[in-house]
Amino acid sequence: MSYKNGIGYSSRSLGFTLIEVLVALVVVMVGLAALLQLQTSFIRGASDSEKRAVGMALAEKKLEEFRDYQSIVDYDEIGSTALPTSEIESVSVGNSSVNYTLDWVGINTVSSAVNTSEYKEITVRVNWDGGSLALSTLLARIDPNVAPLLGITGFGGGSPIVSHAAGNVPDVIPIDLGNGDIKETSTPLPEVTKKKNQDNESTEVKFVTTTYSKNSIKQVQEEFLTVNCFCELQSGSGQSLQTPYHYKYENGELVVKKGISYTGEAGDKTGVPDSDFDQSAYCDRCCSGHHDSTDTGVTGIYKSNEVPGFKDPSPSNAHPHYAVDTATGLLTGAEAIIGNTYPEACRFRRVDGVFRLFPDWKMVDLNVMPYDFIASTASSALSDYQSFIVDTIQHQVFPTSSAAMPGGRDFTANNGEITQLLSRGIYYDDLSYDSAWKSEIASIASAGMIASQAWLPITPFFEINTTLLTTWGSNPDAVATVSSDVIDTIEDSDADYYGVYSRGAVTMAVSGTGSAAITAYSKSDNTGLLGNNYDSASSFPLKDNKIIPSPTILSDTIIATIGSVAGGPVIISGTINGLNGAALNKVTLSTSLGDYCTLEKAVGTTRAYNCELPAGTAGVTVTVTPNTSDKDDYFDPTSYPVAIDSVGTPVTGVDFNAIQP
Repeated sequence: MSYKNGIGYSSRSLGFTLIEVLVALVVVMVGLAALLQLQTSFIRGASDSEKRAVGMALAEKKLEEFRDYQSIVDYDEIGSTALPTSEIESVSVGNSSVNYTLDWVGINTVSSAVNTSEYKEITVRVNWDGGSLALSTLLARIDPNVAPLLGITGFGGGSPIVSHAAGNVPDVIPIDLGNGDIKETSTPLPEVTKKKNQDNESTEVKFVTTTYSKNSIKQVQEEFLTVNCFCELQSGSGQSLQTPYHYKYENGELVVKKGISYTGEAGDKTGVPDSDFDQSAYCDRCCSGHHDSTDTGVTGIYKSNEVPGFKDPSPSNAHPHYAVDTATGLLTGAEAIIGNTYPEACRFRRVDGVFRLFPDWKMVDLNVMPYDFIASTASSALSDYQSFIVDTIQHQVFPTSSAAMPGGRDFTANNGEITQLLSRGIYYDDLSYDSAWKSEIASIASAGMIASQAWLPITPFFEINTTLLTTWGSNPDAVATVSSDVIDTIEDSDADYYGVYSRGAVTMAVSGTGSAAITAYSKSDNTGLLGNNYDSASSFPLKDNKIIPSPTILSDTIIATIGSVAGGPVIISGTINGLNGAALNKVTLSTSLGDYCTLEKAVGTTRAYNCELPAGTAGVTVTVTPNTSDKDDYFDPTSYPVAIDSVGTPVTGVDFNAIQP
């Protein structure tokens, strides 16, 4: 024992020996190894759970297919040796592709001890690498055509009844299919992926097409998503690839079928999203899957299986991709090679809850009209336009027919007046790859049933409000200008659809007379539904999302004329200013005489408006009403609109009320 300052201490208390350090390290390493092993177990468990969830969904999907038999004959065939008893589904789970094998061997037909009706016992087994599961059901022998009359539901033969609330004309146009059903498409909802201080790098556009009965019972709902991306081209040789999901004609109706899976050969391509861009989550599938096979011969994938390519219903070669110059950000016009960045645009359709790649959009007509041209169901112009839609599709199916757009769409407006226009696109899916569909169409023609529209319910077509997606222009601008703003995100079509950003709003010159041509343009392919410019670089710096060579560019023009200024309506116009950074999206503007006002785009904290009142109007109160549930909408009560009549004399007695929530 040593002493220091009268205090005894041991020399061992000055530190640790080498043996102690080594023992401590061993203990720590054992603990870390246990933690790593535990973490690995957690990751493996999460992956296994995800695989099992997908397997369960596939089993449920297959059981639903069995339940959806359409006749007693179909029911009796379930479990017969003439039909397949297994299939393989390849599904992306996490970062890998998992092959699921489904089988339903040994379907038994039995009789209930309580009821003499027949039942089938069906068990679907799902196996994948490292796991398996099985789901069972009983399926009753009930004629689905008789079940609704008897009030029978469940165990097959019955389906849930879902009502449909029809959209509002003129934003949504209902089309009578001639078989008791009506078809309409909701207003598209753009969603933009942005970098800070830049405009869009990737845009998604979603909408739903619904077919419903005349008593408003939903029959079919189709949900679509279109997206543009920047991708890096890669070799598809040896990769697992697939043709697009597609429509087929079976048992008297249109169905959606999975594409044909194939292993890529020399010359086949795939891709990955370019990491230099902020992009939609769907760009992974778009870049990797939107490629046609090089196997395009008579005995190739497409013709032998009667399936379409992405850009062509019966491709004669794989569609090319075009390189972006990384120095300028512009397309070079040269076909992309492995490693190049290229622009891409894809169409998806929701199938069994998942967005699947679908053949590209094909616009066959584009039409422009004033917003109130078909504004009510009582309008004769509405019925004329509905007939035109059917005639246009008929011309695609039976090229000997013709279609003429209703006239009377040119309009007259007063100096300074703002008029919202609509552009409406008609799209058609060419089923010429499907021999069953072509045979049915030929039979309808030979039976003289074209006029009965028997072909319309089995022909996929879509009439879409493209106002906020087409490119607009005017000539000369001295007479009238038309808005064509950069696309922005619209989260809810019912919440001020035209107020988020503006396209197609025509403003007449504040003085003078004359006429101007107002034109809407759109590319006929996927990019047309994404608002991509066809003749200039995209809206964000040094990036060009044109697809070249350009497909067909469709356009339509109407004439806007400045009317007589004497005795015209009273125009109240100006801007509303927001407080506290309010975006002013969720507001309405009205007058004490009624709804005479149009709200234009929201720009920062300001919003333009235009109220057209009857000639001689005075003493009008203009009221701004916010969405009271949104506490961020505040307005500056000192921001007065100025009321001016058609000859420039201020109207007296006008009072502006700014209402705060």
